[in-house]
Amino acid sequence: MPIRWTKDSFTVLDARQTIASARVTRRKFPSSWIVINRREPDQQYWYVFSSLEFDTWISNVADDVHLIDALRLHEYTSSYKATKRSDKSTAQLNIQHPTVNRAVLINQRTKAIAAIGHMVDAGAAIGLTSDLFRTQAERAPAADLSPKPRKSVKKSSKRSAKKAAKKAGGFTETEAPSGQKLKAFDVVQVMFATDREVESTRPGSATFSNQRSANGELRYGICEISIPPSHKIGVLESPSILHLQLRCDPNLHISLLRSDILSESDFLAQVNDLIRKSPRREAFVFVHGYNVSFEDAARRTGQIARDLKFQGAPILYSWPSRASLFSYSADEATVEVSAVRFAEFLRKLAQSAGASVLHIIAHSMGNRAVLLGLERLAREADPPKLNNVILTAPDIDVERFYQIADSIENYPVRTTLYASSKDKALRESQRLHRFPRAGESGKSIVIAKGVDTVDASLVDTNLFSLGHSYFGTKRTVLSDISDVLDGKQPDSRFQLREQKSPLGRYWAFRP
Repeated sequence: MPIRWTKDSFTVLDARQTIASARVTRRKFPSSWIVINRREPDQQYWYVFSSLEFDTWISNVADDVHLIDALRLHEYTSSYKATKRSDKSTAQLNIQHPTVNRAVLINQRTKAIAAIGHMVDAGAAIGLTSDLFRTQAERAPAADLSPKPRKSVKKSSKRSAKKAAKKAGGFTETEAPSGQKLKAFDVVQVMFATDREVESTRPGSATFSNQRSANGELRYGICEISIPPSHKIGVLESPSILHLQLRCDPNLHISLLRSDILSESDFLAQVNDLIRKSPRREAFVFVHGYNVSFEDAARRTGQIARDLKFQGAPILYSWPSRASLFSYSADEATVEVSAVRFAEFLRKLAQSAGASVLHIIAHSMGNRAVLLGLERLAREADPPKLNNVILTAPDIDVERFYQIADSIENYPVRTTLYASSKDKALRESQRLHRFPRAGESGKSIVIAKGVDTVDASLVDTNLFSLGHSYFGTKRTVLSDISDVLDGKQPDSRFQLREQKSPLGRYWAFRP
């Protein structure tokens, strides 16, 4: 059948994108048509929707639902597919579909879409005018977008489930008690700001190096982090060489699925949208430590947000750590430079994101960026409001910490510090610097005015671990951080007991 190719603009989306990610892409690349690409191991499928049809279909769908589920692409074959050969094109007819009269022209050499069109004798069914678009949209089931239940479900082994997940392109489906299909993994959206150098700006797979940005420019964006069904609180599930796992599998590991760079205005708009949907209009900013890549920092942020059951905007600030065990000195120099940019970021976030409640969670060397940034902001006449600053295992000279604590005493509403005498990484840092670190407990435990110090030494740590990441890997500590974010005072948190020292009181986890 002859095809009429249109010159209208179109945007290509991946069927595995979440609704939230698709909306971001739509705002960034407005167009008349939407083409959904569904990749399978043996073939690719294409679905063509008008923008109005697409927006109607997804209007009442939750942000974390994938397009493949929201549009029920499992149930249909794709639109016509034509292959471009010189100046000729041939069409391949597929079975009935809501967009069966649409067509895509595939460049045979590049495998990319060259154009979209429609069957000439079916123009009325396609909706080439805005009125016909509305007719198509009315037929789209906007009110009831839940997938149809399967008739029966068979139990399968882990091997067959994994094989099915691979075939489905990232997730399997099972029958829920309510009759709805469930994804094998969940997705957490993480917003990010970074002063790392950009490696790739490719939509869906933006990457960042371990070097500082050339001009100190901050980049903004959004990530999607998978949480596997077997996830345990406090565990950052990762590939294991012992199990011959060389790359992340979203069904088994916490994985970085997508990352997109956004303009500053789009970033703030998306953060504002996430904040507006939360009960208390809140956000938290996580600042990672030494020897951490952008990808691992994003994965950790997603894990923390999931484990804390955080309702709001999880935000990562990723400074350019070299992500190398042997680059400690380079990271020390870099993190102090990033402190100025972090302060600028907090100022913009507080002014434009619309958060009523804003928290900061810092780990290890990342505490230096936070503390030096807060010291800078505290000098301003109207610093951004911060509800909680949580300092975990801070790798900073203890005397320098006291200096900063004096200058920010009345600034954050509450500052909480977690320290441990079992932290082997900080022990090595003390040996290197010849002075105690603020994240160590014992004789040098920090007791400062305006700071709630919690001794985490009694938290069980693995014999083979450094005992340095207990903030994100231990249910006890995560539970206490959750209480802090909820505004509970130390004396009302059941897992803590009061301790006294000549310098004052602090808190410790119960044995």
